[in-house]
Amino acid sequence: MRLRVGVTALVFLAGGMLPAIAQETVEPDTDLEAEAELDCELDPLDPFAELPEGCEEEEPELEVRRWRQYETATLRGLDKITGRSTDLEMRVGETRIFGALEVNLQVCFQTPPDFPPESAAFLQIDTVRPAGMDPEAEHDGQVFSGWMFASSPGLNALEHPVYDIWVIRCARPEIEAVPPTEDEG
Repeated sequence: MRLRVGVTALVFLAGGMLPAIAQETVEPDTDLEAEAELDCELDPLDPFAELPEGCEEEEPELEVRRWRQYETATLRGLDKITGRSTDLEMRVGETRIFGALEVNLQVCFQTPPDFPPESAAFLQIDTVRPAGMDPEAEHDGQVFSGWMFASSPGLNALEHPVYDIWVIRCARPEIEAVPPTEDEG
């Protein structure tokens, strides 16, 4: 492909009063091929805009979320019969009884403060028979095992006729103030 490139020079005549325009034509080396630059940007106001031929669609940069693991979580339990809700502050690995449910918090993650807030906890929930009903079978069976998300409690919810449990947030345990010892005093 051969291109003709025009170079315009401004030349002043003898007195410098009247400018004259001279045009010179330069041809590029035959070894080099100059390619016309394509405008590969889409019009943001046109939802049906298509890329011109020869343009490749760029992969969008993925936003990397760095989830942080926390040691405690706040879960909320609802007794549908009485309408009472109870907040359960739990440590990772801890098992708590809520009504006829045994709730085990496996892990809790939360996004950093500069991202939209989201907490996710992996829970295992079993039903527990009241003491004295059946001495051989204390656990009635697992009713839930999976991830629960604070921003979407209905996404992966516990299905139980009497109780609801969902994640409120992950949190670090509060640091207790330690009184100074006599030596530090």
